[in-house]
Amino acid sequence: MFSQDVLNKIAGFIEEKLPGGGLICITGCGRSGKTTIANELLLILGGDKAGIYPFDCLHTPIHYRRKLMEKKGIVITGSHPDTVIKEMAWKTIKSIKAGKDVPIYTSEFIDDNVRYKSTGLYKNKQYNIVEGLTAMHHSLKQFYDIIIFLECSSEVELQRRLFKEGYEMNQSSEEIRKVFPLRRKQYEEY
Repeated sequence: MFSQDVLNKIAGFIEEKLPGGGLICITGCGRSGKTTIANELLLILGGDKAGIYPFDCLHTPIHYRRKLMEKKGIVITGSHPDTVIKEMAWKTIKSIKAGKDVPIYTSEFIDDNVRYKSTGLYKNKQYNIVEGLTAMHHSLKQFYDIIIFLECSSEVELQRRLFKEGYEMNQSSEEIRKVFPLRRKQYEEY
């Protein structure tokens, strides 16, 4: 990952460019270290001044994506724009930009519809960091004051995915390897 010196420089850049605060996006390919960098910046900037909104909480449930796949005739991975409902993404990011507190969600697919259930409240801070793979989809770029884009090779992403998803999400390496090429392709495409 990044050295402490590099992280301090990034935090210094944020404070210099946005002395009154702002909205920072940390995005990039899967397993590139978005959450790790966001957490490190939070420590440097201080939890009293900075907060992290987990954009991936806006992802739709897999059952909804499967329904979309049937309708559209394409496979929708976590890298595809349809993983997030555009209106929900816009509403959330515009509210953070406007200085409002916003819910942190979990989504469910009930009665053929996606329903978002609040699991907590994100308290707006001076520095609001939005981190997530799809945080730039649906033309959200216009709302961010600074964008930090992280990239890693497909080989590194696959190795990290095999470890993290195999360990934390109890997925088999075969399942991960099967969908990985499409995830990477959709990431690069979108």
